[in-house]
Amino acid sequence: MKIDKRLKRGLADLSSFFSGEINITLKKQERTFLTIEPPLDSSDDFLPPRLVFTSFLSASEVLEPEELIQLADLLRAAFPEVCLLSLSPSRSRYEAYAQVAPVPAWEEITGNPKVSLHPIRDGISFAYVSRSQFHELVKPEIILSHAYQTTGLRTALIIFDSVLGQNFSPLSFNVSHANTLELIDHCVFIVQPDLNQLGKTYELIRSCLARNQALQCSIFIAGAGAKSLWEVVYERFNVITSQFLASNLGFLGWAEGNEIQLNPELLMDERKNPAQLPFKASLSELFCLPILKG
Repeated sequence: MKIDKRLKRGLADLSSFFSGEINITLKKQERTFLTIEPPLDSSDDFLPPRLVFTSFLSASEVLEPEELIQLADLLRAAFPEVCLLSLSPSRSRYEAYAQVAPVPAWEEITGNPKVSLHPIRDGISFAYVSRSQFHELVKPEIILSHAYQTTGLRTALIIFDSVLGQNFSPLSFNVSHANTLELIDHCVFIVQPDLNQLGKTYELIRSCLARNQALQCSIFIAGAGAKSLWEVVYERFNVITSQFLASNLGFLGWAEGNEIQLNPELLMDERKNPAQLPFKASLSELFCLPILKG
């Protein structure tokens, strides 16, 4: 089968996959849930959720804010709360958010010494973290004064935008963003069923694993031929990464035209890396979600 290899911003018209009328098939896993009630003498009606950190990467180009918001919308099928966390973005990157979401003005958010959540639509929030705030929040001693529950009643998905910034060369990725990579539970690599793109994605995965061997890597196949070729592309690509990178790939799903098949529960699990605890402890207090009493 001949595959259309033409790219639009390197993502094969990814935006069109998440706009308009779409048919979404969600793969659900069998899970047993245990309801945990707070102590009767507890006056605290709010508990922070368990946090899972992820990032969506492409070997071709960084996803646009509108595309990330659309992805967040889809992932809410599994997560009651999704947050887009923008780490030290350029002003132009931030203003791209302002064009599609009700975020504060650049001068207002950069002048705020505290990190805060800004709702942009139902169940989706936005957080700006400056570089100095980031370095302050990842200090190990912060967990002495912050509690982080790894078994919370709810799970919130934090989408980092983007650990690659505006430069997606593997070398630059290694040097500039090693600390950020240590925080990520999952990296989802958006690929096309195209040999050239798969080769670039392989190099990007290798670069990520060189900095964080415990990173959970998954792929999301998007573009012409994704519906018919996803199985063979995933299986063969997984064999290669397993053999040469010692990493078993997860499969988040595929998108072609107006059809999307998604398995958002893939992103549920944490790595539980001690290096993550200070940052997760800090952010978890921003998500004081009320316990639903039924």
